[in-house]
Amino acid sequence: MKQKAPATMDEKLLEKYVLGHMVAAQSGAQLFAETKKVWAGTDIGRRLKNLAAEVESDRVELNNIASRLKIRMHLSTKVLSRAGRTLSRLNPLNPTGSRDGLPGQLELEALHAAVAGKECLWHTLAELSTRDPRISGSRIQNLLGRAQDQQSRIAEIVRETAAIRFRTDRSFTAQPPPRQITP
Repeated sequence: MKQKAPATMDEKLLEKYVLGHMVAAQSGAQLFAETKKVWAGTDIGRRLKNLAAEVESDRVELNNIASRLKIRMHLSTKVLSRAGRTLSRLNPLNPTGSRDGLPGQLELEALHAAVAGKECLWHTLAELSTRDPRISGSRIQNLLGRAQDQQSRIAEIVRETAAIRFRTDRSFTAQPPPRQITP
């Protein structure tokens, strides 16, 4: 019985996919930068600062992967990416920079959604790494684990702040209650 040749990668489709995530990564990194400003001076701000640094590092890593795949942003994609970053800087979910109420909640949930999208990217690239030697499967697995950890830490921040955010006297002028450490 004749063996079927392995399917070849659709390079154009891969390029569009990676470019789409590169554009989203620009916006996501900016959203993290804006959110960390909202929480500056608090424990949550410190945690968001660490997350923002990791997200920026992940964005750089995605650009490195794109380079290995010989994927470059075209002018139209660069313009779209810049527009997305600018929109994120304006922070339409939380234009007043409030920690309180719905804007603060939506902003934190948007961070979680952004990282979930990145996790999907890493899952896809992990699968493709089994067929494409240009994609390092072990590096992608590390990035996947980091995205999952990031989502967990963001979900923890959402949980910690939600009880205060939905009260009628929800001012975050003071630090949120300290995290409970369980053995």
